[in-house]
Amino acid sequence: MPTSANSLSSNQAREFYGRSAGCQVPSGISGTGRLDPIRPGSLPSRAPACHHEAYTQSASDRRASLALLQRINVTIPCYQIPYAIAGGPANMALDEALLEWVASQPNALFLRTYGWLEPTLSLGYFQSLSEALAEPRWQGVPLVRRATGGGAIWHDHELTYAIVLPTNHARARPGTALYQAVHAAIAATLRAPGLDACRRAAFESVSHRAAERPPHRPFLCFTDRAPEDIVVSGFKVVGSAQRRHAGAILQHGSLLLKRSDRTPELLGVCDLAGVSQDPRSWSGPVQERMARALELDLVACDLPAAVSRRAAELEERVYRVAGWTGRR
Repeated sequence: MPTSANSLSSNQAREFYGRSAGCQVPSGISGTGRLDPIRPGSLPSRAPACHHEAYTQSASDRRASLALLQRINVTIPCYQIPYAIAGGPANMALDEALLEWVASQPNALFLRTYGWLEPTLSLGYFQSLSEALAEPRWQGVPLVRRATGGGAIWHDHELTYAIVLPTNHARARPGTALYQAVHAAIAATLRAPGLDACRRAAFESVSHRAAERPPHRPFLCFTDRAPEDIVVSGFKVVGSAQRRHAGAILQHGSLLLKRSDRTPELLGVCDLAGVSQDPRSWSGPVQERMARALELDLVACDLPAAVSRRAAELEERVYRVAGWTGRR
């Protein structure tokens, strides 16, 4: 008779969760309720047989096991992909491939940070290519269209992050909950070296400098004004966007580190304070704060082979195709 996650103890719930996700399960839970560290290693390249055969629990049971772990304050394993630098199409393809993987394995979670091989303009899914090309500074630059919405981002001196969760995670709904948790974590990371980072809504409330949002959203994400923006001295330094897909949610975004020659109107944290402009120096602290905010236990791992293959396919068939870039 299949086991129901609703009847499991904390140890059993943790084991149930790990098995159904095809993960190596830690041997115990510490006194704080955190999972013991999992040894680094590669994830399976396909869903293990037990996911379909020996463990045939329903989707509701998988959701219940995840909810139980969250109720008993047990952190959940989240696979941490090493920082890497790649071109725009490859970066967007990997984010989408991870989204598809989590949609197919609802107990998998991924977090990664990355950089850009060359400065690149990424368009939001709903933006018009003609709008970009109408502005001389965007003519002839590397360009990619994201699968997520929002405004365009000029990826130059920045740290980019991507987190992929199943939609049964406590922070997956409502729509702003994940933005709030992730942005609060990044703001806390920025405050550690002394930056006055906070939500735009809080900054404008204290400074009494609230400004009306323009009737039409500006082309660039970092010139938009939204309550959940993270600002330093009033300058927006974090922008994020989401996409939901068949039971999973992708949120990726940029931490602006330094002003770019092509966008001199946008200041980064290094322009506002004497802090490092090396994205690698921010990668670890940002991920650790995010994991804490989302009650995740980071587990270093290699990229699953199946995800790598799917990302390569999406890069060639979607993100490098002119029809995708110019679809609007």
